[in-house]
Order: sequence, then structure tokens, then C-alpha cells
Amino acid sequence: GINAEYGKQWYQRRVRGKDGFSLPGDTGSLEFQSLGARYILIVEKDAVFRTLCERVLWNSVPVIMITGRGYPCLAVREVASRLEKQFSLPVLGLFDYNPHGLQILLTYKFGSTRMGREGVEHRCNIRWLGLHASDVQSVYGDQVKSFTDRDGNLCRSLLNHPYIEETLKYRREVEEMERKAVKIELLADSL
Repeated sequence: GINAEYGKQWYQRRVRGKDGFSLPGDTGSLEFQSLGARYILIVEKDAVFRTLCERVLWNSVPVIMITGRGYPCLAVREVASRLEKQFSLPVLGLFDYNPHGLQILLTYKFGSTRMGREGVEHRCNIRWLGLHASDVQSVYGDQVKSFTDRDGNLCRSLLNHPYIEETLKYRREVEEMERKAVKIELLADSL
């Protein structure tokens, strides 16, 4: 877990319960104290994040959990980057298996070129836990959806992304995603 101080008020993850706390707009004034965490887990979806909080994941895995509720704002990326550097913790990511999930992962890992210098300043060396192409065989039901035209277009766009072109494992995932033409959504009730 982690303690965070903002405006002389300490938010203690284990004391405040299962809801965590929202980041203030001014993240530069936040101070952190580690409570023995060994990982940072970034979760794409808020519903999945809340389910993991309800299950008190940090009691069984020493983890700091963060969600950007989809595409992360600069404040979320700044805090993830600061925590990674301050506590020398590995950053793990759990994302939907679709082009948007991969694009969100890339935003944490490489930043956002649309935002200029600030957009690429707050990056994490995030490791992609999933979901991956290899997970498609083991998932069924409401979690599996067919690609839309928009998904196909985003896949093709990702294949031209400079970081995809230079990172073979990401390129293979995008190619496999486009070939299978299915996407898998992480659902809170499937955890």
C-alpha cells in the first residue's frame, strides 16, 4: 500500500477503505510513503479497479493500484511515473484486448506526443500483464466481441505507430488482434 499527503491530510490506503482517493489537479504537492508495496498495478477500467479494491487485493499482493479510467490524464501518468521512480517498483498493466487497450498501454509507456514535452515526460516502464492474443482461446461469452470498423482502423493506425514498428512483441499482438478480428473486455464480474 501507500500513504499520500495532500494539503496536510494523509490518505492511507488501508485506513480509508476500499475506494482509494481521487488525484487532485496539482499532483506536484502530493507526498508519498510506501507501506511495503512491491508492485504498481495500472488497471484500465474503473469497474475492474473497484472490484480488485473490494477484494482488498493489497492484502494478498503488496501492490499500489492506479486507474486512469480509460485513457489516463496527465496527472495519473505523472503519479504512476513518480511512484515508479521514487520506490523503484515494477509497473504492471492490465488492459482490454482491443486496439484501445493497447493504445492506452502505449500512452503509459511512451507518453502522448499530442501533448508536447509534458506528454512524453511522464512515462513508465510498464509491463503488459494482459490481456493478450493467447487469452482469446480461454475467454468466451459476453467478454468476446467482434471488431467494429473503428477497431480495424485503429489497428491499422497502430501498425504505423513508431513504437509499434520498433517493438516486435507489440507489433505481433496488433497483427494477431487484426487477424482474429475479436476483442476481449475485462469485466469486473469475471474476476
